[in-house]
Order: sequence, then C-alpha cells, then structure tokens
Amino acid sequence: MSPEARKRDARALAARHRLALRHRARRIRRSVAAVTVAVFLVAFVGIYVQLASGHDPALSASEKRAALHTSTGTSGTTSTQATESAAAKTAAEKRAAAKRAAENKARREKEARESEASSEAATTSSSGSSGSSEASESSSSSSEGSSSSGSSASGSESSSSSSESSSSSSSSSGESSGSSSVTTSQS
Repeated sequence: MSPEARKRDARALAARHRLALRHRARRIRRSVAAVTVAVFLVAFVGIYVQLASGHDPALSASEKRAALHTSTGTSGTTSTQATESAAAKTAAEKRAAAKRAAENKARREKEARESEASSEAATTSSSGSSGSSEASESSSSSSEGSSSSGSSASGSESSSSSSESSSSSSSSSGESSGSSSVTTSQS
C-alpha cells in the first residue's frame, strides 16, 4: 500500500467514525425528546382528567378558605356549646365524686358502729349487763338511720339523672333495711 492509499483509508475510517458519532448523538437527542414529550403528556392528561372530573385543586382550596370564613361566624356558637358541655361534664363528675365520697363515709361509719356494737355485745355478754347494751344499740340505730338518710339526701342532690337518683335511693333503702336487720338480730 502506498502512502496515498493509507491516507484515503485513514480518512474513510475517520469519516465513518464521525458518522457513527453523529448517529449516536442524534439517537440520544431523539430518545431524550421522546421521554420529555411522554412525561409532559402524562402530566397534562392527568391534570386534564382531574379538572374534567371536577376536582380542581385551586377551586377546592378557595372553597376551604370560603368555608373557613363562613364558619368563623358560627364558630362562636360552636365554642360556646363546647364550653357549656364541658362545664356540664365537669359538674356531673363533681356530683358523682361527692356521691361516692358520701357513700364511702356512710359505709365507714356503719362498719365502725357495727364493730363497736360487736365489741360492746362481747363486753356485755361477759359482764351480764344487757340493759346498757340495748340502750347503746337503740342509740346506734337512730344515728345509723340519720346517717343513711343523710347519705340519701346527698345522693339525691348529687344525682344528675333519674336512674342515678333511683340507684341512690335503692342503695340508701338497702342501708336502712340493713340497719334494721342488725338491730332486730341483736335485740
């Protein structure tokens, strides 16, 4: 091969190489353009379908703002109702706590009287004096009746509904019947 042939071969090889680079660049440009168009179309179609179906984000944001402005006028009423219901709930809790405290106090007093009565009964049975025992039992039964009526009064004052009042009256009647049965069984 002559030096001219080698130059021609080298030039032809360089031309093919440049041509291959141009084709590669063209192919890359086309694929980038195709991907860009596809992403744009998907986004455009998605937004178009959303708007066509009536779910406009801009309109819904303005509707939320409008609803917020119109509810501001009624929020004063809502907050007043919430405050009143919270106050009613707190008052009901206080009444229930007072009722429980009164029932616990009555129960402790009853247990104390019963323990006193049993200790006095043991003392009187060993000493043989039954008159003082009967006098102390009658005084304890009268004080027990007053404490049970006191607990029923506090129970009826603290009840907030008719069901609570009926349960407190039934519990106080159970206490009073329990005290009469204690008095009857000991005498």
